[in-house]
Amino acid sequence: MQFQTFQAVLPVLNVMTMLSTIPTMIFFGFFLRDYLKTKQQIFACLVVTFGFYLVQHFATAQQGLFDNQANAELFFIITRIFNLLTLYCLLMVLELFERNTPFSGRITILTMIMAAMLGAIATNPEVISEKVGDFWFVRFPFDGSIRIIQVIFGVVSISWFFTVLIRSYRRAKAPKQKHLIILIVAGLLFYEFLGSVIPVGMEQIATHPDEYIIFLIGTIEFSGNIGMFLIGYAFYRASKEPWLLQRQKVHLLLVYSKDGLDLFSKIFSDEIAPDDVTLLTGGFTAVSSMFQEVTKSQAKVQAIQFEGRILRLINRELFITALLVDYTTKASELALQKFSEEFDQKFADQLRKFAGNVSVFESASTIAEKYFS
Repeated sequence: MQFQTFQAVLPVLNVMTMLSTIPTMIFFGFFLRDYLKTKQQIFACLVVTFGFYLVQHFATAQQGLFDNQANAELFFIITRIFNLLTLYCLLMVLELFERNTPFSGRITILTMIMAAMLGAIATNPEVISEKVGDFWFVRFPFDGSIRIIQVIFGVVSISWFFTVLIRSYRRAKAPKQKHLIILIVAGLLFYEFLGSVIPVGMEQIATHPDEYIIFLIGTIEFSGNIGMFLIGYAFYRASKEPWLLQRQKVHLLLVYSKDGLDLFSKIFSDEIAPDDVTLLTGGFTAVSSMFQEVTKSQAKVQAIQFEGRILRLINRELFITALLVDYTTKASELALQKFSEEFDQKFADQLRKFAGNVSVFESASTIAEKYFS
C-alpha cells in the first residue's frame, strides 16, 4: 500500500519538478545575456550558480527513476556535488555583492572545507541504499565522515551568509537595495534550510522509507525551486539598476562645464560640505589641464585614484561628470554612464544656450536618485 501511494505521488512530483524548473532556466538565460552585455563578474557567477543548480535539479529528478542500484547512487552523488557547487557559487555572488571581489579569507576557508567534502564524496562515497519497490534511493549515513563535513560546511556557510546579509542590510542606504537583500535572505532560507536541513531531520524520524522519500523529494525540489526563484528574481530586478549590484558608498556626484563651472552636484557623504564642491571642481579641472599640458596630449583624464577613494570622470561634448566612490566597478561605471547619457538628453538644449543660471539643472536630482539611491 505504501509503495502504491509512492507510485501515485511520483508522477505529480515529476510534473511539478519540470514546471518549477522553467523560472530557473529563464533566469539562467537572463543572466547570461547580461554578462555578455556588461561583462560584470557578478553576472558570470550567477550564470554558473543557476547552471549548477539546473544540473543538481536534473540529477535529483533522475535519482528515483532507476531500478539499478549503481545508477541511483551515481545520480545521488552528482546531486550532492552540484548542491555544494551551487552553494559555493552563491557565496561568491555575495562576496562580489559586498566587496566586489570573488575571493577573501572567508572564501578561502570555505573552499578548503568544500574541497575536503568533494574529495570524500568522489573517492570514498559512504552511502546507504534502500530499495523501495523497484526503485533505489540513496542517502549519506547520519554518523559518516561525509555527513560531519557536510554539517560543518552547512553551519559555516549559513552563518557567513546571514552575517554578510545582515551587515549589508544595515549599511545599505537605498530602500531598493534593502528589498533586494530581504529577497536573497528569503531565497536562501528556502533553498538551504527548508530544502536541506528539514529533510535530513525527517530522515531520522520517518517511520517508513517511502514516507521519507516522498517528503525528501517534495521538500527539496519545491523549496529549492522557490529559493532559487527568489534569488533569481532579486538579482533580475537589480540588473535593471546596476548600481544595486554592489554595496558600496558613493560620496559625491558632480557635473561641471568644460570651463570648470559647477552645473549640478549631489552630496551623499557627511564628510563633504556644500562649500567644498566648488573647490573640488577647481581641483579636478586643474589636474586635467595640468596632465594635458605636461604630456602634450589631448587625452582626457578618466580616473583619479586616492587612498580608499577613486574619482571616475566621463567627458561629454558639453560637460564632464564626476563620481567619487570607494572603489570602481562595472556597476558603478555603467550607472555613471547611464546618468551622463540621461543628463545629456534632458538638458542638451539648456547646455547649448547656457547663460549662467544653474538652477535649470536642479531636476537632475531625480536622475541621480534613479541610479545612485
